[in-house]
Amino acid sequence: YLPTIYIEPSDKKNKPEFELALNNWIKKVGKEYPGIQLKENNENWQIIIPEKFKLDHEKQFSKVALQFMEYLRVGKMPEWEIAFMLTKYYTTIQALEKAHGN
Repeated sequence: YLPTIYIEPSDKKNKPEFELALNNWIKKVGKEYPGIQLKENNENWQIIIPEKFKLDHEKQFSKVALQFMEYLRVGKMPEWEIAFMLTKYYTTIQALEKAHGN
């Protein structure tokens, strides 16, 4: 299993404008991550990530552990990380409640 990112516009009527904005975004991201590409698939686009940017489990764990240790050293987490964690846990709790029929 390989994680894959697909993007599609929420409003199909604005697909040309969305595609232009998406292409501009990929050019901007491509400056930091050379080789990243878009592949159009009917109603959506797939983000193609070069192999050199993909991390195996061990590398990913190491990176996350080092970042966590930096948070401990500084004494706080960035605001975006807190928002992401709250969203993740909220989504997980909602899914669990739905699974249990509540």
